Amino acid sequence: MTNPTTTIAPRRSSKRLRSLSVRAAALGGIALLAAACSSGTTTAPAPSAHSKSHKQHGRAATGVVSALSPGSLTLETKGAGVSIVLGTATKYREAGHSVTESALATGEHVHVRLEAHASTPTARVVLILPPTFSGTVSGLGSGGFTLSGAGGATRSVTTTSATKYRSGKTVLAASALHDGEHVRVTGQVVAGGGLQAATIAILAAKRKS
Repeated sequence: MTNPTTTIAPRRSSKRLRSLSVRAAALGGIALLAAACSSGTTTAPAPSAHSKSHKQHGRAATGVVSALSPGSLTLETKGAGVSIVLGTATKYREAGHSVTESALATGEHVHVRLEAHASTPTARVVLILPPTFSGTVSGLGSGGFTLSGAGGATRSVTTTSATKYRSGKTVLAASALHDGEHVRVTGQVVAGGGLQAATIAILAAKRKS
């Protein structure tokens, strides 16, 4: 009796074919991935105008109020006028106390903290600073003196026992002030346009020896 012949494929050849198939599939996947990456390259988005404005306006400004209108003020700072929005969330402070927008007036010296996330300059907090004037002392008496400023403008300055005197960081007595000295006076404007001095800084002595 003749035995039937059975053909069996070599195991090594079968394993090799499977290995080659897996490698080919892997290489194909890598190629597809590379193509997808090259065609769909992503880059970081360029800063928008709005994000730039965040950096531009997310600061503070100090100057003199040159104009007021409902919902805005014009601040003169560094020789230029800047329009600043006064929103419903804007807060106002003067001498350490909360005040309302009505406390603002043209000619006042203010420090404005701006909103960081506004497309236009918008006030977050408006600090009304004490009035400050510089000039030369004349007519010094026990209760005050006349301050002569730029352009010949004069202002009556009243002093009290609470007035402080200094030169740089040095605290002085009231007797250190003399006619002819150049000073910077910070205080409160009173009726008639005078100034009640809170602090008098002696900047330079101009009296004759």
